[in-house]
Amino acid sequence: MNIHLRPSKKQAGVVLVVSLIMLLLLTLIGVSGMQSTGLEEKMAGNKRNRNLAFQAAEAALRHAENYIENGLANSNATQINVAQGVVNIPVASAIAGLSAQPTYTITLLAVDYYATNPAKHATFQVIATANGADTATVVRLQTIYIAQVPDISI
Repeated sequence: MNIHLRPSKKQAGVVLVVSLIMLLLLTLIGVSGMQSTGLEEKMAGNKRNRNLAFQAAEAALRHAENYIENGLANSNATQINVAQGVVNIPVASAIAGLSAQPTYTITLLAVDYYATNPAKHATFQVIATANGADTATVVRLQTIYIAQVPDISI
């Protein structure tokens, strides 16, 4: 018994339409996947940029604290109110990729004149500012630093 199957005329071309719809859906999935990947890449770049600026500001704070601890011991405390400038980080520990070198400002807040020993305690405010790879990312850190300074005069 031979049975001849003939496609009905109503179904002619349906496979083409279904395959085009499936192709359109796959294209939409691919495009949305690329957009989300691009967004994630931008977020990771911004996170890296912010971390870079934070590390540079931390380095500026440490540099300023070192200046207070070591450089102020042999100088007059009145000079510290104008001590500010660009941090010169040694080449071995320099942070590459910054748009500008970090800066810091040191301000003398108070001096303890009532100390029983000849060494006086001075309280300083240090504000460090650093930019990331672009100038839009700015990190500003502030610390209070108390140093023992011999024979301080204001």
